[in-house]
Amino acid sequence: MMQVQRCGAVGSFAWVVLFAAVTSGSAGRAWAQATTQIRGWGWNGDGQTNTHSNLSGATQIACGESHTYALRNDGTLVGWGRNVDQIFGYTGQINTPNGVVGVAQVVCGGIHTYALFEGDCDGDSMLDSSATVAGLVPDLNANLSPDSCDLARGWEEDCNQNDIIDSFEQSLNQPAAADSSALPRIGFGHPQQWVYASPSLSLNDPMLTIQAYGDFGAPGETLTVTLNGRFVGTFLADGADKNDCRGSITRTITLPRAFYNECVAAPGGATDAIFDFTTSVAVNADQCPLGSWVRAEISYTAAVAGDCNANSLLDVCEIALDPSLDANTDGVIDACQGMGVVFLCPGDLDGGGSVDTGDLSLLLMSFGAAMPGDPADLDASGQIDTADISLMLLSFGDC
Repeated sequence: MMQVQRCGAVGSFAWVVLFAAVTSGSAGRAWAQATTQIRGWGWNGDGQTNTHSNLSGATQIACGESHTYALRNDGTLVGWGRNVDQIFGYTGQINTPNGVVGVAQVVCGGIHTYALFEGDCDGDSMLDSSATVAGLVPDLNANLSPDSCDLARGWEEDCNQNDIIDSFEQSLNQPAAADSSALPRIGFGHPQQWVYASPSLSLNDPMLTIQAYGDFGAPGETLTVTLNGRFVGTFLADGADKNDCRGSITRTITLPRAFYNECVAAPGGATDAIFDFTTSVAVNADQCPLGSWVRAEISYTAAVAGDCNANSLLDVCEIALDPSLDANTDGVIDACQGMGVVFLCPGDLDGGGSVDTGDLSLLLMSFGAAMPGDPADLDASGQIDTADISLMLLSFGDC
């Protein structure tokens, strides 16, 4: 039994019952619909319990004082019983009312009827919910209303006019991850580089994991990481890191979202993320019998293309709402352009959040020729010398 509906006026004894056999699987559902039955009994002075002959797919029953309605699963109605007051939409016939389709629910009063219509907002002669569930029209926000209707009603926007509602595009933010795999032979004079091609901007603080194996067994044997020329961190051979060919160093650090996005920012999106790995002079690439290597992994939540500032709003929409964001009218938010390459905290070689004597010690141990991107080469001269000491002393203090 699917539904029991009390019928008629107060005191009457007319009832209508909807029956269906139930089985599992798609074939079973089709069979259940085909065998749905409606049965009525009680006072029948106007034929209101004379079950109509065309009730295939009936899903709801509604009763008035002297008339009855059935709603079918195709959104049409079947009515029978008293029709003196044109309950069924026009005089003289007990039939489905003219033009009544797309009904979602029907209720009956004593001598009147109400139907709640689902509608066909895009005029394609298909009920909206049926068309969207079947995938015949786009419904990217899954609200059982075609996207074209949502746009026409002002419920959604399509600022970039690509026929995809903006809320869906913004929902495409996905976890992103990349792995350099092991980059062999790391030591002084043998830097390594990982090019993470075409990354996305990040909506959160990326997690960067560095793993290294090699000659990192004594103080001063360090591994330094930069991202597109900007200092990320220096891994020290302290008590926790000390291995000297007996195991690998693993460190996970959090990159500030703003820092990462500035490093990889390019007009309208992102450029390659280039990670450079260099060591201090004391690290011998060939010290360990099994060789040496470095590996990096990064994970974050990627922003969609067309969101250059990674704020979950499409750039074209932001510019439309506030044209001053694009003063040069080139279609790119001005804040996303011209982000220069500068160090987050020049001189903070150990990543401690301040420039102090520990950083000075690292600089002194690195005196001499510098590899490209070495953060100790503060003036980028290719030599770590007294000029770098002077610059570091000027930066002493918190970052």
